[in-house]
Amino acid sequence: MALHESFSSFLKDSFCEFLKATELCLHKKSDGNYLGLPATALMFLIADSLGSYHRQRAGFTVNVDGKDVAINGNNFQHYYIFNSNYYELNLSKAAMRNLYEKYRCLLLHNTSMPFDGCCLFEGIPSEAPFMIHGSLINVNVPAFFRVTQNAVQAFVKQIDNVVPNSEQARVMRLKR
Repeated sequence: MALHESFSSFLKDSFCEFLKATELCLHKKSDGNYLGLPATALMFLIADSLGSYHRQRAGFTVNVDGKDVAINGNNFQHYYIFNSNYYELNLSKAAMRNLYEKYRCLLLHNTSMPFDGCCLFEGIPSEAPFMIHGSLINVNVPAFFRVTQNAVQAFVKQIDNVVPNSEQARVMRLKR
């Protein structure tokens, strides 16, 4: 981290650092595996944060279950960002809620995840990041990294237009 002249400048650095930390987790260890749990936790943190900067943003909607919706609340609504032009996915509201509850919350708050058929796997990066089978969702970690990289790159290009007037920036100013 360097010194920054603005909150947007700081965020450009922090998003890129979280992305780099994720990439480092995905380098193979001597046993042939990578640090999948921390990498996945970081990617869900990035998505959550991207969504937070679009919460209550005028004119910003994404298509969820065939309807244009805004990110109006905290929690899983931040994951509506997955269906935006940042990630270019088409997830249902139920899938986003499941990702939030079964992966993001458990990984970030309990360093765990459910054992009821949900798993992280090392799939092909060009395939879908989430394999959905009813209420079960499996995470293709390399594919999730690919779409997360694209999302961060796209956000960083727009950050000066998005962040300064965002609800999240207003909340952050109150915390200083």
